[in-house]
Amino acid sequence: MHWRLTAQQRLQGTVSDFTFTRVDGPNQSVKIYLEGFRFHASSEHNQIATDAAKRTRLRADGEIVFQITWADIDLFEQRPGRTKPVWPPYRGMAQEQAKTAYEQYGGQRSRFAPAVFANPIDTLIAYLRDPDAEDWTRRARALVTGLTAQPGTTPVAATGRRSELVTALRNELAAFTAAERRDKPLVPDAAGIGPVHVFRTQDDTGLPIVFALDTADPENLKWTALTVLDDSDAVLDTDEHKQRWRSWLYWTNLTQFLSLPPAGGDGVQLAASKAADFEVEVLAVCGGLGELDSLIGVTAPAALQRPEAVGKPVDPSPDGDSAAEAAVAQALRDALWDEQILDILRDEPDEAPELLRLAEILADRGKKAPVFGHELGTSRWLADFAWHTHGLKIAVVAAHQGEDDDEAQRRDDAYTEDGWTVRTAAEWLDHLDTLLAELPDTHDTEEGTPR
Repeated sequence: MHWRLTAQQRLQGTVSDFTFTRVDGPNQSVKIYLEGFRFHASSEHNQIATDAAKRTRLRADGEIVFQITWADIDLFEQRPGRTKPVWPPYRGMAQEQAKTAYEQYGGQRSRFAPAVFANPIDTLIAYLRDPDAEDWTRRARALVTGLTAQPGTTPVAATGRRSELVTALRNELAAFTAAERRDKPLVPDAAGIGPVHVFRTQDDTGLPIVFALDTADPENLKWTALTVLDDSDAVLDTDEHKQRWRSWLYWTNLTQFLSLPPAGGDGVQLAASKAADFEVEVLAVCGGLGELDSLIGVTAPAALQRPEAVGKPVDPSPDGDSAAEAAVAQALRDALWDEQILDILRDEPDEAPELLRLAEILADRGKKAPVFGHELGTSRWLADFAWHTHGLKIAVVAAHQGEDDDEAQRRDDAYTEDGWTVRTAAEWLDHLDTLLAELPDTHDTEEGTPR
């Protein structure tokens, strides 16, 4: 297999960290997101519901999406620490049930655990080596089948009536939120449903999962799984939540394949705050198109859309001088700010607000765009912004994470020893006049050649 790797690809409403594009076969790409707990699932930055919606829309567009955490990277590189894997997601009989099911579905038993009961990075590598859709749907179905042998799994409903099935699923999802439940219209019964068995359970981290089995065709059992992560303020700072968040990402890396032909089911990634509003009638098991197919052609909510215009619009003003000044400022603006920097920073404005504010000011003042993500020396010490021209060495770095952040201190020392002036974005905002005086303008010349 041959894939082309691209970093920081801009998509509708999001920027993938990496994209693998198939170059020796059918047109296909795989989006990779590196998820940091602090900026995605903590009380400081709770992006759980937003992330789920973004990943789902990408999958509706036909993308395969893998979510990898920094904890997964530490475990993959075998770094010592207290981080524990969230795989396998269940033990003993459940694992054997999954392996046996994979074999019954037509897979080779020995190929299941290394690809599924594994670090998400190993799962990604296994997929890139062999992206056979049929085999990955087998793996996803077998993974969910294992839940039938998980201690605590409880039957919720067994019915061939669409109205009863929809009501059962709605009641299960409504139980995940304390918000007042809004009554939804009853759905009519339809032919071709079930019999369907609905269960609720938890994996070994305590992550809730609602799953359903459509047995209408005994030769082609169809599984649906809805993984639901609690995103309420009460749990966000607990160790249990951090484990369940990682498990939620692990599960949805795999259950996404339930939505691919020939699986005929759905793998749904939900935040608890949105669970009660989820329209279960769109699920294939309920006779719908399937969650992903139901989103095709549907415009994304405004909160998930990326603004079409680059740069800041010039506000109309009755004051002719103000309008003219704004137009001139736009003309002098370095396009790289908008094309390569601000678009990414604005995608998650709460992740680095001081850096975003500094970038907007410098862009508005007509300053040259920096290298975005500069790495220094063999240790590859990272700076968010870096300007290095004609003896000028200025860097913007991330703030220290506490007084004992030795890694950040070594980074600062390395830059200082190499002749750089180093400050965080917040510190440069406090010394803005100095920075503006030092940085070159967009149309300055370098060695006699206009930039």
